[in-house]
Amino acid sequence: MPPVTGGSIAAGDELRAAAAADITELVHLRAVMLSSLGQDPGGEGAPWRKQAATWFSERLARPDEWAFQVIGPPGGPLAACGSAWLTEHLPGPAIPDGRRGYIGFMCTRPSARHRGHG
Repeated sequence: MPPVTGGSIAAGDELRAAAAADITELVHLRAVMLSSLGQDPGGEGAPWRKQAATWFSERLARPDEWAFQVIGPPGGPLAACGSAWLTEHLPGPAIPDGRRGYIGFMCTRPSARHRGHG
């Protein structure tokens, strides 16, 4: 998928595509999101975190289907992240090529909220 462009973010923040070096932070932001939704994400050693890291790694390797945008330095603390993905369905009159896009996994670190990231 092409990179996201346009929009505005806070001064000094960089919007960029996520990279493998961001996986630890992506898992952390997933835990932040789960906690914000009232779910206990468990500690750093919770089994789902390793599975989530593998999940992110696999999808970052498929940029034609998955896009992960982040705000922050590569391998450093991320202020926010979001994802989008494509799925293929049987074509029809409303969607002749059958492709559908979805936006999900939007999360902003609590300390970075109210700065225009989401």
